[in-house]
Amino acid sequence: STRQTEDLGSDAVEATRLGLKNPERVAGYLIEATAREDEEYDLLQNMYEQLMAQWNREMGHVVSVIGGVEEINLFYGDAEERYFPNRPEYQRSALEFLIANALHSPELLLDQKVIGKIYPTGVVDMVLNRQVGILNSILNLDRFQRVVLAASQTEADPFTGVELVQKLTAGLFDASIEKTLPDIYRRNLQRAYVDLLGRLAREKSTDLPGLSRLALEELEERLEKIETDDFGLKAHITDLLARIEAALDED
Repeated sequence: STRQTEDLGSDAVEATRLGLKNPERVAGYLIEATAREDEEYDLLQNMYEQLMAQWNREMGHVVSVIGGVEEINLFYGDAEERYFPNRPEYQRSALEFLIANALHSPELLLDQKVIGKIYPTGVVDMVLNRQVGILNSILNLDRFQRVVLAASQTEADPFTGVELVQKLTAGLFDASIEKTLPDIYRRNLQRAYVDLLGRLAREKSTDLPGLSRLALEELEERLEKIETDDFGLKAHITDLLARIEAALDED
């Protein structure tokens, strides 16, 4: 028999990929299904917030794959071991899915025709709060420690804490930042990630503080080399560099 711990279903990544198709369909006719002439938009707002909550839950399922374990052989005498770390390739696919879906501007939640009817100031903070929650969960100290432990027990091509931090940083700061100002959702998330690395660099246990500090130093070196005439991009990079400098000085 098999039971999952911090892992929903035999493949939470594929289950979430399929699970998001229903919210995508719903989002396509949200206004038509909820709005009535001469009525306020309370139902539309309620359905939109349910859509956002479901998106958040689906992403949480995938986060659980990273550093998660599979529980097999539930009864004494079945086998020598009971808990097995999730396969390296499974954890990699989860991280790649999150970078591509949870940590990019979620188009599913950004239909201005919907947002403009229910929120006078938009949903920038609402989206950021959920993305930062996902980011914090990925780099949770306990989860990171489980990744490190699982890697130490894996002989072939382990998924390591180094790989986790490096891929996360590369995913949030892809090559586009060297040419184009990211949108507001991406800028907010990049700032939040730098701040998170700064906090983690001051922790006293695990490998994560050292990796966080190194990630900040490498990111600083990369950002300093960017030359641009785009005032907005220059301002964003200046802000990121100031945050990195403050984090490294405080460490």
